[in-house]
Amino acid sequence: MKYNDILAQAMDNLDEKYAIETAKCFTDTDKSSARDISVDADNLIETNIQSKKSNHIAKFAAIAAAFVCVAAVSGFFIINGNKVQVQGTLSNNAESSQITSDLPSEETTVKPEDASFPEKEDQNIHKDTDRIVTLAGYAINDMTKLDENTLLANSNHSIFLYDLRTDKIIKQFDNSAILDQKIDNGFVLKSIDYDNCYYEIYDLWGNLVNHVDIPVTPLDEEELQYATYKVKPDIEPFSICVSADGKSVVYQSVNGFCTNTVNLDNEKVIIPADKFNGGFEEFNVMLDIMHYEDDVIYGLAVRYFSETGEHERYFASMNVTTGEWNIYHKMEEHQQILNGGEYIDNSFIIIGDRSGGKLPYFCIGDNQMTRFVCEEGYESENAFISPNGKFILTSTEHSMFNAEIKLYDAKTGRVLLTKNTYAGAFTAYIDEDARKLYVSCGDLFVMDF
Repeated sequence: MKYNDILAQAMDNLDEKYAIETAKCFTDTDKSSARDISVDADNLIETNIQSKKSNHIAKFAAIAAAFVCVAAVSGFFIINGNKVQVQGTLSNNAESSQITSDLPSEETTVKPEDASFPEKEDQNIHKDTDRIVTLAGYAINDMTKLDENTLLANSNHSIFLYDLRTDKIIKQFDNSAILDQKIDNGFVLKSIDYDNCYYEIYDLWGNLVNHVDIPVTPLDEEELQYATYKVKPDIEPFSICVSADGKSVVYQSVNGFCTNTVNLDNEKVIIPADKFNGGFEEFNVMLDIMHYEDDVIYGLAVRYFSETGEHERYFASMNVTTGEWNIYHKMEEHQQILNGGEYIDNSFIIIGDRSGGKLPYFCIGDNQMTRFVCEEGYESENAFISPNGKFILTSTEHSMFNAEIKLYDAKTGRVLLTKNTYAGAFTAYIDEDARKLYVSCGDLFVMDF
C-alpha cells in the first residue's frame, strides 16, 4: 500500500472533533482573489477565475490528524514494504491500444502512428538475452538509476546502492524508520523516528553531503503518559520534501505550511497556522508532496466540502511562491499515483482504472494529463512509466505463477516487449537512453528492448 493511500484511508475514518483538536498546521491566504482551478465530472480540466470568500482558507486540520492516526501504521507498511497486489482476467481483445489527450472541453481519440502491433512471441522467463540477478533475501520494492551503473533500490529491510557491473550491493542503509527520495544529483534519507528526527542528503555515490537535525519540543509530563516517544518534532517528518536541486525544502510544521533552505535557517511561512478559525470550509491542500522543483510542488491534493463532510482527491500542483493551483486529474476511488515506483524523475502515472484500461500520465512541463489506453482493459491495474514519459510498462497476474509484463511505446502505442513471469512486478525502471528494462518480480530481470 502506498503512503498517500494510507493517509487517504485515515482521512476517511477521522472523527471531526478529534481532527479539530489535534490539528497543528492550518492554511489560509492573504489575497482576496486567486486563480482557482476546479474539475468537472464530464471535463477533465476546467479553469475558472473566481473571488475567494472571506476566510476561504485551506486548512490542514485533517492532514495533521491523519498524520497522528497513521504514524504507527505507516511505519509498519514501510518496514514490511507492502505493495498493491494485482490480479487480472485474461481477455482476447487485441489491437485495441490507443492514446487520448485529456482536453478541457472534450475527449478525443488519436489513432496510434503504427496501429499494427507485432505478434507476441513465446518468450521464456530464462531467455538468453535476459540477465537475472538474484539478491539473497532482497526483493526490490522500488528502484531508480542514479547513474549508468548504479541502482538506488529499497527492499523490506534496507535501502541500498547496487552496482550493475559487479552485481553487488556497494552501500546499504537500514530501512526500519527511513523514507527515501531521489533528487537530481543524489538522494535523501529521512528519519521518521520522533526521538531521532533528521534528514540526510547523499551524492550519486552514496557519500554524505549534509546531515540536518529536525528541531523538536520535549513532551510535558501528561503527554509522556500516552506517547511512545519523548519529544515531538516541530516539523512533521512525513511531510518533508527536498527540492530537486537539493537546496530547499517544503514541509508542514507548528508554524504552518512552510518553505526553507535545506539547512532550515531561513523559514518562510506560506500559509500560517494562526489563520485557522475553527471551522471547516471548502479547501485545497497538498496531502502528499511527491516532487518539488522550480517553486512548484506536485502530488496528491485533497479538497474538503463542508456541506457534505466529504473530500475529493486530485493529482495537482501548487506554486509555493504565488499560491497558484493546477488540478490535472480527479482521482477515482481505486486510483493511485505512481511515478516509476516511489522515486520521482519527471513523470507520474495514475493506475487503478477498472474500466477500459486507461492510464492517465503527466510529465513535468505539460499543461494537462495524457491518457494512454492499453490493449487489454485489465492492464491499467498495475503500470510504471519511464522518467520522461516515453515508455509505459504494464504488469498483470493472471493466476498463481502466471503473470505477464508488457512494454509500450507511449507515443505510438506499439508493444515493444512482452514476457511471461512467475509473479507480477513489484516495481520497474525503464532506461530510455540505454533502452534497458529493469523489473523486480522477486528476482531482478534486466532486459534490452
